[in-house]
Amino acid sequence: MDSVSLNVLTCLGAKSLEEFRRLDPETRRELLRTSLVDPEPIELGIESSSPDNPDVYLRQQKFAGSSVEVRQVIKESREVYYGDNHFAIRLQYLDTFMLDPLQQRLDSGVAVPIVALVRRITVLLDLHRGQANQLRKLLKFENADTITLILWDGGLSDGSDLSTHQTLYDIAAAVKEIKEKFGRKLAIFKSVLRREEGKSSRMESIEFYWDEPTGEARRRVYNGVAPFHEVVQVEIEEWTRSTPSSGTPWEKLM
Repeated sequence: MDSVSLNVLTCLGAKSLEEFRRLDPETRRELLRTSLVDPEPIELGIESSSPDNPDVYLRQQKFAGSSVEVRQVIKESREVYYGDNHFAIRLQYLDTFMLDPLQQRLDSGVAVPIVALVRRITVLLDLHRGQANQLRKLLKFENADTITLILWDGGLSDGSDLSTHQTLYDIAAAVKEIKEKFGRKLAIFKSVLRREEGKSSRMESIEFYWDEPTGEARRRVYNGVAPFHEVVQVEIEEWTRSTPSSGTPWEKLM
């Protein structure tokens, strides 16, 4: 049996292609969910390169030359796998996840682009600079119900360590654009522990750092008595201005 047939049978569980075709759409979807949906977030990266991983075979160009019946199975499988799973991806692998050779070979009625199917995605950001443009690619996930950003790899829970603070500066404008587009669908956290330690990372929400600071917050920052989160709110407001403010650094915060 060729690899195409094996992959299709994996999607269908114990059903044959003919049996699958006779089922009503909702029953077919439930069957595919049983085979393809994981209750836990699916972590994608280098380890996802296995040919048995659905994320690999559901985007392969070889299906473009398959029968109409097989392509229909792959279409429905992609809708379930990418639409019903929750994906966790390190930011540097986001390009690979968005790469969709099969969709490029088939018309949109047969293979809907992966970025249009994904509903839940978590992106892990390392604490370093130069990530803003990569992060902006999340704007293409227009049908997402939830987008979660996690700053991880150590530091302090409130982001007051130097590495996290520099990362906040780097991504401030990109996150603002994503927040403006997705609103409450976006969540942002800072992870306290390193994942390499094999422990559950305690996370603290830092989404409110992108809230507009109040006048009182600006005055406290000016007087040097503001808590860290108000300092960051004022900083992000300044970092993300489309037109730089005039005046001294402190005058720009007022």
